Amino acid sequence: MSRPGGLDRSFEREFLTEAETLLEEAGSCVDALEGAGDDPNPARVNALFRAIHSLKGVAAMVGLAGISEASHDLEAVLDGVRMGRVALAPAVHAAVRDGVAALSSLVGRVAA
Repeated sequence: MSRPGGLDRSFEREFLTEAETLLEEAGSCVDALEGAGDDPNPARVNALFRAIHSLKGVAAMVGLAGISEASHDLEAVLDGVRMGRVALAPAVHAAVRDGVAALSSLVGRVAA
C-alpha cells in the first residue's frame, strides 16, 4: 500500500532502518572528527563520506528527492575535506554537524 507522496510502507521501513544506521555512523564520525582541523583522520572522513553517500543513494532509490539532494550537498563538502581542498576548520565541522542533524530531521519526517 502506498502512502501520500508515493512511498510504499515496506520501502519506508527498509529506508528508515538503513537511514538510521547510516546517520548513527555519520554522527559517530562527526563526533570523532571534532577538533581535527587540518589533520582529520582519513578513515573517519571516508567513513562519514560513505555514510552520507549511501544515504543519498538509498533516498534516491525510494524517491525521496529532498533527502537525496541534501545528502548530495553535504557529500560535496565532505569530498572537499577528504581530497584536501577544504580544511576541517571549526566552521566547516559545525556545518557538517548541522548537515547531519538536518538529514536526521528530514528522515524523522518520513517516519512521522
